Amino acid sequence: MADIKIEKAQECDWPYIKEKLKKYVLDGTDAQWHQFFVAKFDGKTVGFARIIERGNAIEIASVGVDYYQRKKGVGKNLLKFLIEKAKELYPNKPIFGVTHRPGFLAPFGFKEVEDAPEVFKHKKNYGCVLHHSKIKIMRLID
Repeated sequence: MADIKIEKAQECDWPYIKEKLKKYVLDGTDAQWHQFFVAKFDGKTVGFARIIERGNAIEIASVGVDYYQRKKGVGKNLLKFLIEKAKELYPNKPIFGVTHRPGFLAPFGFKEVEDAPEVFKHKKNYGCVLHHSKIKIMRLID
């Protein structure tokens, strides 16, 4: 799937994103369409993710890929793109992810951390559907 195009979400992408956030049980807390980027293949939206500014830190969140497009590099391309975009937009802020799939983030330089801003600890313990013991707070380490 080398022809994946990643672009800033448009308002017309919002119904798709909202539907998939719910379907894939992803974090939709305070979600707004302008936070998202979408991955497109042959003009069709096949994935999405968002960057959230959380005070002195940045979160890459809500990474979702259409079921039949998984294992084709869409999520990896989205994550690589968002890391670079977050670094560009917020060069002096640490980048975090809160996930139940640490193995997805680890190859990109994320490491599990205990010392994180309170917003991430709260999300891990109270904001996730899964039991907090399955959720990991990860920080991008350059």
